[in-house]
Amino acid sequence: MRHLTFALFSFFAIAMGLQANGLIDFEFTPAVVLLPGDSMTTQGFVLSLSGGADVFASIPNGCISGCATNGSRTMAIYNGGVLSLSLPDGSLFSLYAFDIAGTLLDSDRNVTTIGVLGWLPDGGNVSVALAVNDPNSFSSLTLPSSFDGLVSADFYSLAPVCADCADFQLDNISANANPTPEPETALLALCGVLAVMACSWMSGFHRTRALQK
Repeated sequence: MRHLTFALFSFFAIAMGLQANGLIDFEFTPAVVLLPGDSMTTQGFVLSLSGGADVFASIPNGCISGCATNGSRTMAIYNGGVLSLSLPDGSLFSLYAFDIAGTLLDSDRNVTTIGVLGWLPDGGNVSVALAVNDPNSFSSLTLPSSFDGLVSADFYSLAPVCADCADFQLDNISANANPTPEPETALLALCGVLAVMACSWMSGFHRTRALQK
């Protein structure tokens, strides 16, 4: 019975695709500067930047002194840039939370409201606007449960800071890849379950015959 239980668990784990939690914290991401149209892959996700001619993003945040900091590496987006998040193979993911702050302390260019737009496979979307109450320090913001099964997600600044000048930093982006197993993988797992079930049945059958003798 223990073998059967384990086999069934293994099958459903593979068939449903055990979800692997991920945290994009940039700690081991090489220093980089992104311009509009650039992208990079880090910690299993693709980060892409879009926006006007003056937009750029950097890791670490590019601030030498007088900047908002949480003591770790972050990604900073300048001049109203839009940062997009996706998986390399285009598969779906869920987005849960992230940390955010402005860049320079007391700067009038710091983000005050962050928008997050999640794109769905059917072309629809989900969106939310979250207040950044103190841009001088990092705060953790949680997304609604509707940010599930996304193809990609965009982070961008909203008013009252002008759309083409707002600066912000992101860190500790919590996302969860939702892999779909290949049909051959699920079939192989099912065959394994059936084999274990057959062995378990045969073992019980022989024990019953032995007791009857």
